[in-house]
Amino acid sequence: MVRGIRYVSARVATALLVSSAFVFAPGVPIAQAGADSTYVVLYGSQAVPAGAARHIQLAGGSVVATYPEIGVAIARSSNASFTTQVKSDGLVAGVSTTRGFGSQLKKSEPDSAGSTETGDFP
Repeated sequence: MVRGIRYVSARVATALLVSSAFVFAPGVPIAQAGADSTYVVLYGSQAVPAGAARHIQLAGGSVVATYPEIGVAIARSSNASFTTQVKSDGLVAGVSTTRGFGSQLKKSEPDSAGSTETGDFP
């Protein structure tokens, strides 16, 4: 039982890390109302099923990337009911938008010497 929980937790953590690459990728616009949103689709099996791309397309989305070794697909959609429609597939364990996964650093104030450098980030 504990082993199963650890396995699922590791898969979810990996899915979040993979999706953060899209959130923090340089040059990627931030989603606005009516614009495409990015989603992490987690499958219950340890693989992305053969019909996953078609099901995501029928839900009004498009596949951006797949990670079959962990059963994750990254999709984009502007369909407001995308999450509900994708969840209707019995092979889907969960769907989550990446909205809110990222944060923006505040611009620093210049110090007394006029420098805006804040040093190395951890």
